[in-house]
Amino acid sequence: MLCLCGNFIQKSLRTLHITTVLACFLLITPVYADSEEIDRGLKIKIAYLYHFSQFTQWEKPLTTLNYCVFNDIAISELLKTTFIDKKSSGKVKLDVHNLTDRDDLSVCQIIFFPHPASKEILTSIYHKPILSVGVQKDFIDLGGIIFLFEEDQKIHFFINNVDAQEANLKLNSQLLALSRLPPQ
Repeated sequence: MLCLCGNFIQKSLRTLHITTVLACFLLITPVYADSEEIDRGLKIKIAYLYHFSQFTQWEKPLTTLNYCVFNDIAISELLKTTFIDKKSSGKVKLDVHNLTDRDDLSVCQIIFFPHPASKEILTSIYHKPILSVGVQKDFIDLGGIIFLFEEDQKIHFFINNVDAQEANLKLNSQLLALSRLPPQ
């Protein structure tokens, strides 16, 4: 009987820990200057971007973490405003860039694709140490690593850990445990 209680307590503590991590993702949303004007879903996606970096380990130590947004100046500026006083773990400097298909995407550690990206663009960063995050339905099929999707009026994410590992990115097991399969 004691063994059964111990297993129950251990499972309960693990569930509580995972729930706490999820609460941190969703509740510790950065403060914005014009909160009412910014889409709630976008706020959550930006919070996810920040927290994804906290749960990702790159193969080489970073002094600067370059967040890149593909073809969206408004989101790039919002990220700059959001991250201006933030530091990543280990006091890594955070920089934000807006990039187009003419730019060198390999300067980024994280690239957010808020709009559909072409297969050629995603292929150009495939297996490079870049955490790609996107919203298009075929993002994972095109080689993306984290797909953000909405279900039941909530933002969720799915992680393609195989491609993350092939890109030499190590994602924390707590983050992987929160990954959900998108609806078909």
